[in-house]
Amino acid sequence: MPLCEQCQENEALVFITQIIHGHVTKMAFCTPCAEAKGILPTGNPPTFKLPPELEAWGLPTLSREEVIRAMGMDPEALMAKESAEILDLPEDAPTEVTLPENMTVRELAEALHANWHQVVYVLMQHGKFTQPHHEIDFATASLVCEQFAVVARRA
Repeated sequence: MPLCEQCQENEALVFITQIIHGHVTKMAFCTPCAEAKGILPTGNPPTFKLPPELEAWGLPTLSREEVIRAMGMDPEALMAKESAEILDLPEDAPTEVTLPENMTVRELAEALHANWHQVVYVLMQHGKFTQPHHEIDFATASLVCEQFAVVARRA
């Protein structure tokens, strides 16, 4: 059996073939080195299930966090940075808005002086997948306003 390419001590149990722009690279690692590199999934199990026809292939499934770790990045820092960038409102953003009972995502974004994709991002964090033309109610809009530290009042 081959030895781990990293530590050169343990038996290699994880084999990887990487193809980038037609160039093939084969690597072999022991389990501890593969875990340290983020190649093996660790921690929480994936949050989705493969279709039965793909499950039969025995393919590993990785969460977004595991993919980010495998690329050598810190998932918590990256997600915090993404979240902070998306939730930045312009300096002229209001501290209080008056909203109707129903409005579109785009109308809420305009009231907050935000981009519509910032509002969609917050809604996605709460499990609501919307588009700019979708209508939302006051309760949902006030939830978005809370994320931006804006007080929502009924019209």
